[in-house]
Amino acid sequence: MPDKFDLLTRARTEALFASTVETGATLNREATDRAIRDATRAHHGIRGCAAKMGGAYGESPHSTVVRLQWARRTVLANYP
Repeated sequence: MPDKFDLLTRARTEALFASTVETGATLNREATDRAIRDATRAHHGIRGCAAKMGGAYGESPHSTVVRLQWARRTVLANYP
């Protein structure tokens, strides 16, 4: 069974990826929370955020990987 924190990290990363925050921005915990919340609402949940991420990969794999790495680093830094 997957670790719930792994799933939560993944969901947060997908939501931050789908947010309107520019790739590379440095976010504190409050800004990260806001970006995740806004993206989740805008895309009708985590599944919508994941779908946006998948679509982006199909359009531009390289920039998608860069954004995904940024989102994961940001989530890990703000939710230790």
